[in-house]
Amino acid sequence: MPRADRASQFLPFAALKGFEEALREREKKEIKKVTLTNGTLDNQEHEEHEIFIMSKIINEVDVICEHKSDGSIIPLKFRFMNEDGEYDTFTVKGYRESKRKSTYTTADGIYATDSTTIFECMITVLGMKRVVKLYYDPRTNTTWRLAI
Repeated sequence: MPRADRASQFLPFAALKGFEEALREREKKEIKKVTLTNGTLDNQEHEEHEIFIMSKIINEVDVICEHKSDGSIIPLKFRFMNEDGEYDTFTVKGYRESKRKSTYTTADGIYATDSTTIFECMITVLGMKRVVKLYYDPRTNTTWRLAI
């Protein structure tokens, strides 16, 4: 076997197909660093967390929530289908609910009305705490949307 052919067997190979492309795509996304402090989210301990927020909208989200007697909603878990066709499920560690009495477009690019409820939810992803937003509007098809 020629020496040049022997050397080619030691060239690096892609053990994880598509991994390099996924890394490049993640680098292109805008990442904002936010610091949450005491009392920022309901049901959360009084400590400081560094959280990374990325802008991506997922329109088909399944949410398990609790409804109180006063009509308020408490999100407990949510899931969505990832690019591989598998469900990613997350437990809500803490949340903050916000409502406005006007029509506007959010920073995530979602059109919200006065009936839209926005939940800023803290979740844990790969050991990192992150804040995602769940959008719920009972007037429009009662579907949930997720901004990550």
